[in-house]
Amino acid sequence: GKHQLIVMKDSSFYIDDENDAQLLLECFAPDGSPLQNQVFVIGQDGATLGRRSSNTISFSHQLEDQESVGIDTAISSEHARIETEKFSDN
Repeated sequence: GKHQLIVMKDSSFYIDDENDAQLLLECFAPDGSPLQNQVFVIGQDGATLGRRSSNTISFSHQLEDQESVGIDTAISSEHARIETEKFSDN
């Protein structure tokens, strides 16, 4: 099945203890995925999503022989990027 992520914390950024905005994403599907129920924290540097293990959120699985394999063929190796912008209070 296709992996699905949902934004946590009322669909908005929250401020952590160091006053940095963060976004929480949770993988909620498909059932049985090694990523199911995993929470990803997206900070000021943003994130990349894709099948490559070098992505911040990697849709791959490490095998016993240290080989990494993609776990969702609907996702490309460099599928998406999440970027943040700083806003001033002016």
